[in-house]
Formats: sequence, C-alpha cells, structure tokens
Amino acid sequence: MRSLLQDSRGKVIIGIVILMAFCFLGSATWKDSLHKDERKVHSSFGIYRDAMNKRASLVPEMLELLRNYAPQEQAIAAELVKSYEDAMRYQPPEQILSNPKMAAEFFQLQKTLIENMNKAQSIAKNYPGLAENRLFYLLLNDWHEVNVQVTGSGELLNRYIQRYNSHLQGFPQSWYNKMTYRLTLKNPIEIPYAIR
Repeated sequence: MRSLLQDSRGKVIIGIVILMAFCFLGSATWKDSLHKDERKVHSSFGIYRDAMNKRASLVPEMLELLRNYAPQEQAIAAELVKSYEDAMRYQPPEQILSNPKMAAEFFQLQKTLIENMNKAQSIAKNYPGLAENRLFYLLLNDWHEVNVQVTGSGELLNRYIQRYNSHLQGFPQSWYNKMTYRLTLKNPIEIPYAIR
C-alpha cells in the first residue's frame, strides 16, 4: 500500500476513486432532491386543478340566478353555459406543464369562462332583484375567494416548477440529466390578470 501511495499512478487511481465516490454521492443527492420537488409539483398541480374546478362549480349557481332574476339575458346565459361545459369537459392532465399547446388551449377555456362569468355578474345592475339578492351577494364573495385560491395555488405551483427546473439546469445537473433521465423542463402556468 505504501509503495502504491508513493507511485504517481497510484495517486491518480486513488484520486479517480475519490472523485467517483463524490460524483456518486452528488448524483444520489441530486436525484433525491429532484424527486422530492417532482412530487411537490404533482401535489400542487392537483391543488391548482381542484381550485379551478371549484371555481367552475360556481357557474350553475349563477345560471340559476340568471334564470330567476334576468330571464331576458338568454345570450349571456348561453355563452356561460357553453364556456362552463367546455371548461368542465377539458380536465387538464399534468402534461400541460410540458406541452405549451395543451396549456394554451386550457388557459383559453379558463379565460373564456371567467369573461362570461364576469359578463353575467355585470348585468346585475340592470336587475335590482338580482343585485339585491343575498344568494347573488354570497356567490360574488365565493367567486372572489375561489379566484384568490386559484391565484395562490398557481403561484405555489410555479415556485415548485421553478425549483424542479433548477435541478435540470446548469452544470453538472443538465449534463447528468442528459446522460441518465433525459427529463424536460416544466413550463410555469399562466396566471393572467383576468383570473386574479
């Protein structure tokens, strides 16, 4: 062993073994952190999707109020029904985080739903029975509260996406990922002003 340490080749071999041990430990730590953040992205995406569904679930209440207090507003009610059905039909899979086309389609459906719900709310001033209705007032409060939940859960999801992506960028993470997992970056979700 002593002669091995004195030999320059022996020192190189020991150096390589130590370097490999550090690489192995570093990759294990990287992999563990990556999987923890991937689980956080998955969990927070579920919370975000639930908040979006909760928001959409308020639409039937608005439709009922329109039928009872503003039956003349058939066009607005029809637009709201269509946007509600479209939004409920398209339950976004987590793949929208890595597929910009799917994400754009999903967010367009959500924007349309919000615009139509806002139109329905804005006509209340023309119908005193609707504007003064306690259920309408409670619905507006619920709508505001759920939009705050959607925004908060979306911002949390974006933070976890950013942390996840940081594991795949830079050296040596990007190099190691290309050599082993070949994972792709996730796109942050859009939280447009109209949703806030």
